[in-house]
Amino acid sequence: MALYLLPLLALSLYAGLSHRWTERLDSFVMLRFGAFAGDKVFPLLIGRKSDKVPELDEMSGVVRDVATYPGDEAINIGRLGFGEGSKLGEGRRYECFQGDDEPLNSHKFQRMQQNIHR
Repeated sequence: MALYLLPLLALSLYAGLSHRWTERLDSFVMLRFGAFAGDKVFPLLIGRKSDKVPELDEMSGVVRDVATYPGDEAINIGRLGFGEGSKLGEGRRYECFQGDDEPLNSHKFQRMQQNIHR
């Protein structure tokens, strides 16, 4: 029994201390996954045997920052995506829906102004 508890404890510590890209994994997140993969990976086809879909095996399940930076942005804004990319950073801003925009605090606004006027 202890052999099962040690890996479980290690996984729980890792999950508790690592950064998350979403607060909860709910149906809205799953809807966004489907919209992102959409017709590119999963066309709306009938499949009677779900274990015989090679696209599922080939698709990466890791959410990373897939943005490319031209280097002249005032604030580098990341973009979430699957597969290749860099690790997600705590406190980093990522693209969001228009209704979820956050106002900048004064420190971030001053930093953005300094980057613009360089």
